[in-house]
Amino acid sequence: MTSSPDTQPIVVGIDPDPTQWLALAWAVDEATRRRLPLRLAHAREAPPSKYRTAELTPAWETWDEALRTLGTRALEQVEAFVRDRRPEVEVSVLLVEGDAASVLRGQA
Repeated sequence: MTSSPDTQPIVVGIDPDPTQWLALAWAVDEATRRRLPLRLAHAREAPPSKYRTAELTPAWETWDEALRTLGTRALEQVEAFVRDRRPEVEVSVLLVEGDAASVLRGQA
């Protein structure tokens, strides 16, 4: 299924836990019904800047890399779920730093 370039996708925030994919399944089915693309978004929440200090830089970089790896893996699993459920749905993924509510609001 292809959509026109100006078509807004259905945006869904994803959780790495497969037991939390009920909203994802609904979004996939809704994208199929409406013939719309689907955007899967995962937000990596960063700690407040007051916790980022020179002394914690190595720890922050390690933590940030772990969050990026977890987010990438989660998006890959969710994308596979979508393609298995509805292969005709056009799907894109987005991994971004920020709080989930702000990321989803910005994408919607």
